Amino acid sequence: MADNDLFELAEPDRPSVKRSIPIFEEEVDTSTASSPNHDFPNVQTRQVPLRDDIQPWTRFRESRSDFVRMTVAGLSTIILAWLFSGWSTIHLAGGICILGTAVVAIMAYPLIVGLERPVRMSPERAVHDYFESLEHHGPLYRRMWIFLTPEAQNCRSFSDYDSFKLYWKQRVKEWRHRGNAWPQTPVVISVDQFQSKPDASDPNKSLLKFSIAVSLRGHRSRGPIASYKLSWTAFRGPDRQWYLADGNLPEVQSYTELEG
Repeated sequence: MADNDLFELAEPDRPSVKRSIPIFEEEVDTSTASSPNHDFPNVQTRQVPLRDDIQPWTRFRESRSDFVRMTVAGLSTIILAWLFSGWSTIHLAGGICILGTAVVAIMAYPLIVGLERPVRMSPERAVHDYFESLEHHGPLYRRMWIFLTPEAQNCRSFSDYDSFKLYWKQRVKEWRHRGNAWPQTPVVISVDQFQSKPDASDPNKSLLKFSIAVSLRGHRSRGPIASYKLSWTAFRGPDRQWYLADGNLPEVQSYTELEG
């Protein structure tokens, strides 16, 4: 073969390349593919707004009046002790300080027993917290009042906070009288047979049925002195907590009294 002969090289065969990412050429209907219930694309969840007429519980709303009274008592004690701080009246200043400190401590009782924040994520918890607020030497009437909806705060038994407080004071006094107990004996209220049924038209409303038994601390061995069967209603408030649309007890003729 001569040196000046020319050779023409053939092009090499191109290797076949496999696609690692598939290409979708079909269009996907996103209106149904993204929904797990694509067989029912027109079904929509009904949203019921929360009641905005319920004032949520806050520490300030419950303890505002207690803070005011404690502040006035504390300032009065300091001023009086300063006025009698002379050498000839130093003993009066000491007595004023002791007396003022005792008064402030007594006023702080509702703050101490109500220190735990009430979390009412269920209607049953709302009922328990409501009656547990009554089980102290000094019942937390203000907390009970805040746990009620506007319609519950204006009923046949009371129409404002003062009448509400008087109503429950009379109830507690009646129970203590029936149990022949000391005037400051706390009551004990047990909630039994609790049933909660959500309202079909409003998921933020629940129909409640339960019974309570009232006894006295230190005298529970005698058994309950009164029992009640109640049908109440609860609503979820703007803070997602539950509030009671009822807050009073039946009339005397409609509840059962048990002899201790």
